[in-house]
Amino acid sequence: MSDSLRQSEVNLPASESVVADGNVSSELMQQTADTRDASAGIPRAGEPSVKEMRDIVANLYTPKPWLYWLDFLTSAVIGWIAFALAVGSETLSQLQLLYILIAGLALYRSVCFTHELAHLQKAAVPGFRIAWNALCGIPLLVPDFLYHGIHKAHHNKNRYGTKEDGEYLPFASQAPWHIAAHFLLNFTLPPLSALRFSLLAPLSLLSRPLRSFVTTRASAMALKMDFTRDVPSRGTERKRWVIEETLASFYAAGVVLALVFGFLPLDVALVWYMVLVFVGTMNSLRAVGGTHRYRSDETAMGFSQQIEDSVNVPFGGLINLLLCPVGLRFHALHHLFPGLPYHALGTAHARLMTQLPTDASYRGTVVRSVWAGFAQVWRDAAAGRNHDAHPGAHPDAAQSSTTP
Repeated sequence: MSDSLRQSEVNLPASESVVADGNVSSELMQQTADTRDASAGIPRAGEPSVKEMRDIVANLYTPKPWLYWLDFLTSAVIGWIAFALAVGSETLSQLQLLYILIAGLALYRSVCFTHELAHLQKAAVPGFRIAWNALCGIPLLVPDFLYHGIHKAHHNKNRYGTKEDGEYLPFASQAPWHIAAHFLLNFTLPPLSALRFSLLAPLSLLSRPLRSFVTTRASAMALKMDFTRDVPSRGTERKRWVIEETLASFYAAGVVLALVFGFLPLDVALVWYMVLVFVGTMNSLRAVGGTHRYRSDETAMGFSQQIEDSVNVPFGGLINLLLCPVGLRFHALHHLFPGLPYHALGTAHARLMTQLPTDASYRGTVVRSVWAGFAQVWRDAAAGRNHDAHPGAHPDAAQSSTTP
């Protein structure tokens, strides 16, 4: 990416880094500030600056609370009704598998709202975080404290694509078996999560070394399994962590005891496991094929290079819509303007594609489908590419973005 973005970002006042409607949190303001020393990339010299691109979407930053509630509650209700029907069906029958599929799709969409929670200001959609944890996060043992701090680091220019970024692995420069291994891990995570909350969390209160392991090594929704996370020591995040972990631990221990003593049928555990494996697999497909090109060499990348390493999947189609719900088809755009609510991303992308020049480098973020993005990452890995430079240095970057 070129000097044009570097200048536009460096010279952009903090007051212009977010829309002044009161709905973008101070965390997002810090994220924007963290990404101001961009280097060469999107946009190129002579193209509209980031400030000018931001002006195009400036009136789209206000979240619509009613849409958040309607979307999430509908998904959660459908998911849990299908879950209950699956538990009541004959074990591993076609009908049960159908209900598990429906529950998995609906609850996957519900889980994906954790990404919105990482960016929403507290007052933007009152009560939404509590409802999400009650209906989704805690029952599935994925409370939002597992993701919130991890995702903030992912947007930090000093951490994105590095070993300190839990949401990033350099798949494109690794052997393909790393991608396969990532998918296989989805079969182990549900029981490990149950173990973490039902047993290890309570026991860790009696052992400082165990507590350190649980909080730093077993408390992250991340791609990196060997990731060591930062643990908040005070403030709202710390309080939220304690409350959510306590509730999730009581819930997990209670369900385990109910299963052991026969108060709940074993099919509850089977359906819960299969739904979570399905949700994890869907998320893995999206993460590998619909978010980034994963061409980092694990050194810090400038803001513009982060955008160029990210992708948008704007095209419709059932598979794209199911794999990338809640605005997640527009990941490059999200990294460009993280304050945009999920329901505005489609409109924002359409405006940019309409108003930017036909040769604008932003267009190079587009891939035709999640499968196309996945295939490109796999081909890069299979070719044994060692990306010694950041993605902007690769002449095939724009071509790969539209490979079917």
